[in-house]
Amino acid sequence: MKEYITTYGTLKGISHPVFHKNGSLSRCGLTEPVTLKTPVGHLVPLYDFYGRRSKSDSVSFYSNGTLKSICLHKQALIDTPAGSISAEKIIFYPSGKIKRLFPLDGSVTGFWTEQDESVLADPLKLNIGKNALNVRLIGACFYENDTVRSLTLWPGEKKEILTPLGKFAVRCGISYYENGDLKSWEPAFPYKIDTPIGKITAYDNNPLGINGDLNSVEFHSDGNLKSMKTDMNLIEVYNNGIRVKTISPKLVRSFMDPLKKELLPIKLSFTKEALSLEFENSSYSILDHEFIIKSYIPPMELCSDCSSCSSSCS
Repeated sequence: MKEYITTYGTLKGISHPVFHKNGSLSRCGLTEPVTLKTPVGHLVPLYDFYGRRSKSDSVSFYSNGTLKSICLHKQALIDTPAGSISAEKIIFYPSGKIKRLFPLDGSVTGFWTEQDESVLADPLKLNIGKNALNVRLIGACFYENDTVRSLTLWPGEKKEILTPLGKFAVRCGISYYENGDLKSWEPAFPYKIDTPIGKITAYDNNPLGINGDLNSVEFHSDGNLKSMKTDMNLIEVYNNGIRVKTISPKLVRSFMDPLKKELLPIKLSFTKEALSLEFENSSYSILDHEFIIKSYIPPMELCSDCSSCSSSCS
């Protein structure tokens, strides 16, 4: 197959095509330049997997023929609800609305490192809710109603934002509700924040950072605290003077290196009315229990470099 006609234009120089069960084109690479009329303008899909570019499909489609994704041959400026964003890859909803957008689509290898790619990551000016950001992004995600769902920040990027608890520096990710209100954020530093049971240090030493949808501090839609992660505190739960539970971070086998262990933070959840604390499969009424918050000291086997550690062992 050399050509394939779509509602967006004719694909030429097709390579490694894959088809849906109904016979329509699912995805393919391209070896010749073509211009497609997409929901966000006229764009040229990637047709030469040169240098740093990821060897992904040039275009993909839903089974009904609507455009699902496009990798661009050259970075293009795309108008989004948050402002104009330069993109090398765009993913669409079946409706044609932007679902995800990636400013860069390079492939990190032994010949092209994350540091090499970071040189190309320019700061973007975005306006979201009460925050105006000038930030480098890995990607942005949108709701189908054209509002921002989440931002995934470039590794090492830290920016201050306004939250229902005050101003804090964030890293890795930020997410929003459909009305633009802040939903969650990843603390760039250990912060003591107010919770229904007292001040707890919000921080995760090893956030995944894969996308900005899920983060360590999350709010209910009304702005009250919904959940938080900490690897710097433990909580003792008492009922009628008797300790019934100790909630503490724990050591688990590292996902990246099975020979090593890493600290798994605890996730504390609070009901919308702040009536109870929820941890794993248990719920503790805040009125009927006393909560004592203590500093958590990690086991010595986890320690290797005190100068870079955020824990308070001394």
